[in-house]
Amino acid sequence: MADESSVPTPPRGVRMHAMDGETLIYRHATMKAIYLNDTAAVIWQLCDGGRSIKEIVDILAEAYPGERDELAADVNETVERLYREGALSFGPPESD
Repeated sequence: MADESSVPTPPRGVRMHAMDGETLIYRHATMKAIYLNDTAAVIWQLCDGGRSIKEIVDILAEAYPGERDELAADVNETVERLYREGALSFGPPESD
């Protein structure tokens, strides 16, 4: 559904909580919690409405050189899953 130019953004009422070494996203409207592994938590934090999927992959690729294809697949899979769960939406890039 999303392409590399899509800009994932958390919708209102979705918050991340870390407790006891676990990371959860909580959707207040549906009272639903979504567990995130460490990788998914980093990806969700980078989905701030100001970065495209490509830019998120670029940031992660700087930290983990040589793993770009795997990172791109992980980012796309995570963003799609979080979109289906209602923890992300898509919008145009924020203008300066």
